[in-house]
Amino acid sequence: MTNLIVGLGDGLPAARHFATAADRTIVEANGIDDVLGTIKDAADGSLIVSGGSALTSRDLCRFARAASAVATPMGFIAGWHAGDALRHARKMLGYNWMAGRDVLYWSLTDLPGLVPGRFAGTELLRSDGSDLLRQLSEPRHATALASHGNGIDFLLKGSFLCSMLDDDLPAEAPFRPCGHGSGPCVHSKNVNGRLVEPSRYRPSEIAADVIILATCHGMLARGSLCDSARSLGAALIRSRWAGALITTYTDVQGENWQPLVALGMLQAGHRLGDICTELNRLTQGSDGDTPWLLFGDPTLTFAARRQEPRLPAGAPSAVRLQPGMNLLQLPSAEPTLVTVEAAGTGQASRVGFQQVPGAGTLVAVHYADQPVDLRLTAEAAERSVSFDSLRSVRSTVEQLAFTRSVLDKAAKEPATAELVADGSLRSLVSTSLSQHIEHVTYSSSYELASALSSAGGLSPGELLERENWVRLNSALALFLAAYQQRDSPTTCFGTPRGTVLPAESECPYCGMVVAQRESRDAGSGLVRRVGWCSGCAFLGNTSSAVDAITIEGPGAVRAGDRREYTLVFDGPPVTGWSVVHACLRMQRTPWAATGEGPLGEVIVQRGEPLAPLKLLIRVRPDVPVGVHYLVAAIAAQGDLWICRRPLFVEAPAD
Repeated sequence: MTNLIVGLGDGLPAARHFATAADRTIVEANGIDDVLGTIKDAADGSLIVSGGSALTSRDLCRFARAASAVATPMGFIAGWHAGDALRHARKMLGYNWMAGRDVLYWSLTDLPGLVPGRFAGTELLRSDGSDLLRQLSEPRHATALASHGNGIDFLLKGSFLCSMLDDDLPAEAPFRPCGHGSGPCVHSKNVNGRLVEPSRYRPSEIAADVIILATCHGMLARGSLCDSARSLGAALIRSRWAGALITTYTDVQGENWQPLVALGMLQAGHRLGDICTELNRLTQGSDGDTPWLLFGDPTLTFAARRQEPRLPAGAPSAVRLQPGMNLLQLPSAEPTLVTVEAAGTGQASRVGFQQVPGAGTLVAVHYADQPVDLRLTAEAAERSVSFDSLRSVRSTVEQLAFTRSVLDKAAKEPATAELVADGSLRSLVSTSLSQHIEHVTYSSSYELASALSSAGGLSPGELLERENWVRLNSALALFLAAYQQRDSPTTCFGTPRGTVLPAESECPYCGMVVAQRESRDAGSGLVRRVGWCSGCAFLGNTSSAVDAITIEGPGAVRAGDRREYTLVFDGPPVTGWSVVHACLRMQRTPWAATGEGPLGEVIVQRGEPLAPLKLLIRVRPDVPVGVHYLVAAIAAQGDLWICRRPLFVEAPAD
C-alpha cells in the first residue's frame, strides 16, 4: 500500500514538508488532471492533496467524485490564505492527540429514538440544551455537530458559531455585509427599530481532536461567494484543536445521520479517510452527490478495528453491541424494521436505531457502559405512500395544489400569517385569493391556452378567465416576494431534496458546478426542480417544466442605483401556462434596506417558449456594502418559482 501526498501550485512547499517529515511519497502535480490521475492510480493506498489557494469548489467536486469512484481514502491540507498550508501541514504532523475516547453528538433537530445522556464516554445532547457552549468547549476526542450553515456561520439553537470572531485577515475578498464596517451581523433581529445581534461564539471554542461538521459549505474554496480563508472550516483548522476535520465543500442534505455514522466508524477503528469515503458513498446512494472532505491524514485510526455484523433477512441474528455507536449491515437499502430480543430485562430498551436513508446501514446506539448480547431480526417495513398515485397528471391542477399548500403553511406560521389574512398585502393576497385557487379548474386553463394560441379573438368568457389569471398571478408574485423577505428562499417551499440529475452545468455567475435535483411534492404530486451551485449555493426552486432560470445583469451595483435585469427561461415550449408575473427583491436582511422593483408581466401562447422578462430594481442607498442576493419571485400560471443570484453592493458614489 502506497501513501502519497500530492503538491500543486502554492501548496507544493507544504506537501514537500509533510512528505519529508512523515516519510510519504510525493507527487508534484502540474495541474488538476495530474491530481485526478494520481487519485485513480492510488486506489490501493491513500492520498493527501495540498492544492494551495487556487483550488476551487469545482476542483474539490472533481476530486471527491474521483476518490469516491475508486474508494481511495483522501485527505487535504487546507491553504487558501498565505502561509495556511504550511501551518496546517505542521499541525497535522505535531498534533497532540488526547488519550481519552470521549465523543459528543449534537444536532439542531432531535433524532427520533435518540435518548440524550452520557454513557461510556459518549454524550448525546438535546437540541435545545441550555449549556451547549460549555459542553462543546470541554476537551474531547471527537465532536459531531449537525445544523444549518452558510460557510461562515453555524446555527446553535438561537446563537451562532461565527468565523468572523476568529478572523484577523485583511478585508479585501468578497464577504457578506457583516464582514465590512458598514454592516452588522446578518442574523440580527430588528427590535423596535434597533438591531439586536444574537449570541455568537468562536469556532475555536469547539475543543475536540476530530470535528465532524455536518453543515452546508463547511469549508469554502476559491470561487465561493465569501472569502475562502474566512470559512468555518478554515477557522477550525487555524485553531489549536481539530487535528482532523470532516466537513463539506458544498450543500449537504439536512439530515443528521451522517455524523452518527462517522462516530460509529471512528469508534469501530476505521481510518479517517475510510470514514469520509463511506460518508460520500452513502450520500451518493441517497442523494447522488459526494460533498464530504477530510482535512487531515486519511491513514489515522484511533481504536481497535472491529467488523460490523451483517443481519440476514427475516431471521434472528446474534449480535454483540459495544457501548456507544455500532454500525450494522442490513439485507438491503429498503426501509427495514428491526425486532430486538434480549436475555434478561431492560437491556433492549437501552438501544436506539437509525437507518441511513437509501442505504443498508443501521446505526445502533447502545446506552450502557458494558457490551450487550442481543438477537436482532431485520424485516422489510411496509412502504408508506406519500402521495396519491392515482392523482391526475394535469399540470395546472398540481401547480395550484402546490401553491395552496404554500399558502396554508404561511397561514399557520406567526411570522407570515398576516400575508394570507383577509385585507393584508393591500388586499391582493387574502382569503378570496385562496378561494379563487380552489375554483380554477383544469378545463378553464386548457380553454384559455387554446384560445391564446388560436387566430381568432377571445370570447367574453375567455377574456374574463384571462383577467382572473392575471390577477391571480400578480397577487401570487407579490405574496411570494413578501414571503421570501420573512423566510429563507431555500426553505419557504419545503419541497423534498430529491435526487441529482445526471446533467450538470456551469454557474452563470461564478463558473462553478451547478447540480439540479428533482423531487415530487408529497401533497400535490408536482415535480419540483431545485438548483444549487457549489460556489453561490441555492440558485432556484421551480417546477420541472422549466430547466433553469437565469437573472442576467450586472453582478455589482452601487447602493442607491436603479438597475435593469432580465429573467431568461431555459426550457421547452410551454404547455400548461399562459400568464407569468415576476418581481425582484433583495435577500431578506435585518436592516430596512431591501429595495424594490415593479411587477413584470408576460403572456405566453401555447407552444411557444417563455420569452425573456425585463425587471427593474432600486437598491436603496442605505444597503450595507458586501455580498447580498437578488431574488426573483415568479408566479407562472398559478405556480410559485424562486430564483436567486449573488449581488455585490458597493458603497454609494460620492
